[in-house]
Amino acid sequence: MPARSRILMRIAIPAFILTLALSTAALAQKPDEDRVEFGHNITIQEGQTSGDISCFNCSVYVRGRVNGDIAVFGGRVVVEGSVKSDIAVFWGTVRLEDGAQAGGDVAVFGGAIKRAPTATIKGETMSFGRVWVLLPVVMLVVIVWVIIALIVWLVTRNRRAPIGAPGQPTVRS
Repeated sequence: MPARSRILMRIAIPAFILTLALSTAALAQKPDEDRVEFGHNITIQEGQTSGDISCFNCSVYVRGRVNGDIAVFGGRVVVEGSVKSDIAVFWGTVRLEDGAQAGGDVAVFGGAIKRAPTATIKGETMSFGRVWVLLPVVMLVVIVWVIIALIVWLVTRNRRAPIGAPGQPTVRS
């Protein structure tokens, strides 16, 4: 029995240490973290990775790798590394530097896409300048203004001043 216990211990202890080492290594690796910022720029340095990125009133600088999408409102995206999925920017620009890679679509509403000759985009590109974004907004404001002016005109047109009011003729019998 003692020989059998020794053999079991010789197998069990290294197996336990190996299991512990592998699980510790697996726990030490963080999955790609998503990033969300309001008013603070996001920078992914060379050698860093990230998941999805959302940015409101700020810019995103990618020198490393983004394994998700990038969505920016009121800022710009500068890619020197790679983005695995889509890039969407509202009221800003996307700039792809030399050797940059975008694995999905690149869409800019109210801005422009600036692309170096060696940058690659695997998906589609779509860009609407600021005029095409502002035009529907201006038209909507004008339509609402015309509707309000029409309502005011209809209400005041049928309103009569009471008899005896200044500027109204008085009725004499």
